[in-house]
Amino acid sequence: MRRYPQLLVSAVVVLGALGAIGALDGCSAILKPEPQDGRWIHRDATTQRYSIDAPQVRRGALLDELKTITQAEVRPQPDRGALVTAKANGLDLEALVSLLLPAGTRPTIRHGARDSVAVLPSAEQRKEGQPLRPADGLAVKPDVAVESQTALTRTGTLKAATEISAAQAPREISGSRTKPQAATLLRTGENTAPKRPLPMRVERATVRLTLQFEEGVAPRLIDAQTLEGRAPAQRFVTGTFLYAVLAADGRLLEFGTFQDPLLEHSYLAEGTHSVGRAKSGVAGISIARANLSDARLQIVDMTSMPLPRELDEKVVRSAIERGTITLRLDTATILRRLDQETKK
Repeated sequence: MRRYPQLLVSAVVVLGALGAIGALDGCSAILKPEPQDGRWIHRDATTQRYSIDAPQVRRGALLDELKTITQAEVRPQPDRGALVTAKANGLDLEALVSLLLPAGTRPTIRHGARDSVAVLPSAEQRKEGQPLRPADGLAVKPDVAVESQTALTRTGTLKAATEISAAQAPREISGSRTKPQAATLLRTGENTAPKRPLPMRVERATVRLTLQFEEGVAPRLIDAQTLEGRAPAQRFVTGTFLYAVLAADGRLLEFGTFQDPLLEHSYLAEGTHSVGRAKSGVAGISIARANLSDARLQIVDMTSMPLPRELDEKVVRSAIERGTITLRLDTATILRRLDQETKK
């Protein structure tokens, strides 16, 4: 009779140990859930990530299994009969769909009544920051569109169609500073001919003088004519002869330089250069017509006197005093010559 209590105690200990082991197994099952598995696609319920191990499986079968596991439908599903080989771990749903479909496909994943476009992992996604929080003591400004819509719904003060038409009715405009109405204007005849440019009239403000030079003889005026436009003022030295137009009171009105018309340059085939003088030659100078009233023209030979590169009034007056004056001509003679040319 003494052995029964010991057997009973042993049985209780064994049953207690088995219960503790079962409780530990149950806790481990709760703490570490088993992943949801398919034939080729597996989803970890803890990380919500997918793994796939599919050697040469039809694309349609993989998409059907994905729908069974995720309750999501993928559209479109091109070439469902094509064989797919895929093996990867730690994929999200969009990456897994992109792996199953052909390259370049833009699929749509339908979760029940909601659609989402799967984006490839390499695509740029929009960044979202934290919500705007105003500083202490500042109030958040309501959205203008929402505020105006709320005010419109609350008040309901919309103008009637008759009020709008009355506000836009044409008004009669009159007064000394208003333009006349188009209906009261006199209509002019329409000219369908092509437009012609207006004739351009340019003032003949320049006088071109032609002078003849001979060796040992003073130059003489052989021609004078008026030209359109105004000749530019000369500021740089271009030759050894100087011309100047002086007013009756001695003011310097105009001046310039030109080359010696009797000077001849010759270049031979062997490269030598020789300088000679001709028996006669002509030179032309341009003078403003406005400077020919009660003035005189002087031609000065500056061959023996070097001139600077640029002319000014001081240089010209010094040249007139030191150079050889070859011609003094009153502008009245030039004006008479111009009148003769005009009569012809």
